[in-house]
Amino acid sequence: MRARYNRTMNWLLAACAVVAVRGVAAADPPKPLADLASAIGNGSWTCDGTALLRKMSANRTSRIEMGGTWMHDSVEAKLGNDPFHFEVYTSYDSNGKHFHRVMIESDGSIGEGEGHPTAGQAIDFQLDTHGPRGDGLFREHIDWANASTTGVVGTGEVSSDHGKTWVKIYELTCKK
Repeated sequence: MRARYNRTMNWLLAACAVVAVRGVAAADPPKPLADLASAIGNGSWTCDGTALLRKMSANRTSRIEMGGTWMHDSVEAKLGNDPFHFEVYTSYDSNGKHFHRVMIESDGSIGEGEGHPTAGQAIDFQLDTHGPRGDGLFREHIDWANASTTGVVGTGEVSSDHGKTWVKIYELTCKK
């Protein structure tokens, strides 16, 4: 569990080092990251759905940061009447041909993992997680095929038994 935390912190420090070495000149983001930002990022979104069998609403703001290498999502949510906040950083590894994601939540949880494009306009992420509820896995499917009409749809599941069983924890639709 400490190793996952250290690996995540190393990713964040490496990202900061890359920005420091590059200087402040903005670079073009890798094409898959730019495409993702164009489809589901760079702006404000209003989201509604369910999480943990309760109504969930959220306001999400997304933008490209750190010299064009990371997409940053900041989410202020309400789970029922309870406030919940999380920050998500997503980059693209051009050599490995996958997305990399770090998620930090207001309950003290942290997740880190990879995402792979699927058929159509979607990405499947799987993150190793650590937090007050223990270690586990989180997988998320984000589909923006109908973003301009019905919104971006995200679904998430967790596993506490190394991926043997999964429990759906949220489904959310976000619209600009």
